[in-house]
Amino acid sequence: MNLAKLENTIERFLKKLSSEKKSKHTILNYSSCLNNFLVYIRKNEYDADFDFKQVVFDYIDDMDPDYSVNTLNTKRNILKSLIVYMHNRSYIDENFAGNIKLIRKHSAAKKQVLEPHEIKAILDVLEKDIEDASGYNLYHKVRNRFLFMMMIFTGMRRSEIVSLKWSDVNTRSNEITVLGKGSKERIVPLKRDIRYEYLDFKDLIAEFESKGYNMDSPYIFRSEHKDKKSGAKSSHMHPKNVENIINSIVKRAGIDKKITPHNLRHNFASYALKSGMSIPSLSAILGHSSPDITMKIYAHEISMDERKKEMKKLDFGI
Repeated sequence: MNLAKLENTIERFLKKLSSEKKSKHTILNYSSCLNNFLVYIRKNEYDADFDFKQVVFDYIDDMDPDYSVNTLNTKRNILKSLIVYMHNRSYIDENFAGNIKLIRKHSAAKKQVLEPHEIKAILDVLEKDIEDASGYNLYHKVRNRFLFMMMIFTGMRRSEIVSLKWSDVNTRSNEITVLGKGSKERIVPLKRDIRYEYLDFKDLIAEFESKGYNMDSPYIFRSEHKDKKSGAKSSHMHPKNVENIINSIVKRAGIDKKITPHNLRHNFASYALKSGMSIPSLSAILGHSSPDITMKIYAHEISMDERKKEMKKLDFGI
């Protein structure tokens, strides 16, 4: 499958829905979802001739967990409909729509948070990796430490992390410009800890360049995949690789918790609230559309001690 063929197929699929007298609302939903799917393919720079089935499942795996179950299931159903259509029209050989399972609604489980000693255990593993590394492998180990630090100290989404460019970080104003959901920009303050990690990582890359390695890339977390035409490593790391890296270091640190890249975002939020950060400030840093969403997700993180302290501020002036 190639992008041009898929674009044409989706256009025909939407015309079919229109000919079946589907409502404008339905067609708009389908169009929006499938356009986002095409944007995802372009953004992740798949090969010109890609495996359609693999790309579909990559897209499903990378859907933002902040979406509601209903939204995630709607997107999955739209993809299933597209797959059935493509198979019926002989555009693809396999009808794998049945392999896409809908998510069951269940009561929200408490988000697992790393304890301080567990964060230290992870950093110890990463530091040991750096000490034992040699040659070009040193770059990967330093990158992994910086990746973990960026995720837990900024609360950025996995897709935002991999899309981050060197030009997005300003060490003079100590700000990171993040392109979030809906192509909305926000500013995330650059903590001193991350600033030092950033500068060290940049210095290491310059050192490797001086030794003759081609380290040129606009992305901070670049892919090792070479462009077939230019031979350059010009694309960013695939989001799935971020998950693999985090899974590996958590396991090697001996931590028996389900810690994913998205979970590190929750860790950031949890520690931010415990440190006294306001809901509006946290909402702006996380890139939520409103503080109400942040409050809905993290209300349980506000401790009883904090509630009692805030209750003491209540004064009716009587």
